[in-house]
Amino acid sequence: FLFGPVIEPYITKNCMIPKDPVEMCREAWSNEIDILIGGNSEEGLFCLNGIKENPSIMSNLKDFEYLVPLELDLVRTSQSCKQVGKQMKKFYYGETEPSFENREGYLTLMTDKLFLHGLHRTILSRLNSKKPSKTFLYRFSVDSDTYNHYRIVFCDKDVRGTAHADDLSYIFKNVFNDPPAKDTFEHRAMVNMVGLFSTFASKNGNPNGEETNEWESIATPTGPFKCLNINNDGLQFIEYPEQERMQFWDSLYSKDKLY
Repeated sequence: FLFGPVIEPYITKNCMIPKDPVEMCREAWSNEIDILIGGNSEEGLFCLNGIKENPSIMSNLKDFEYLVPLELDLVRTSQSCKQVGKQMKKFYYGETEPSFENREGYLTLMTDKLFLHGLHRTILSRLNSKKPSKTFLYRFSVDSDTYNHYRIVFCDKDVRGTAHADDLSYIFKNVFNDPPAKDTFEHRAMVNMVGLFSTFASKNGNPNGEETNEWESIATPTGPFKCLNINNDGLQFIEYPEQERMQFWDSLYSKDKLY
């Protein structure tokens, strides 16, 4: 049997989920704590193995109704669900049909559906809470032939991009490889990641220091958000490149379900 978290019907001192997590986030004590939050630019690459082993997944997507978020409470066979699915299909594929050959659209969709939009909704929830604290957004996009270990081992060593969990190799010591040479962009990325996180922790919620002095927290929920982009070239404080995609996903939700 598979078990997952559920909304508990009885409120006791041991109850952990008394109501919908979206509602809980509005009142979370963590809203009063400064945080760093971010994701990797190609999180959805972790889905690549699934469609490599079963390419028919791509041809069976049809109108994308089975990719519509369950949170929208739409019956899969309903016209409403199919309409939302068609919106998603058009956004990621335009007038073309999904196939293994043009899988990038599907992998980008999974990046957004499974990772980035949830991150985005968390930011919206914090910014709209009664006592919002600082939220610093980063985007990890370091693309290495040798040091993006999750992509190399679990996705495909020949594809490019920054997959889910690739950032961990730049924060923690691991068994996959020796530390990169000091004159490489991989080493610089490692120094930046460790420095940003440790500076944030040691300076009471301020990530600015030796690595950068331009990282600002997100000031307003109306956007566009700005993020610290961490890539092969170093650090840049820029408008969030995925903002348009996040706005598309926002449009699928009513406000009470969004955050």
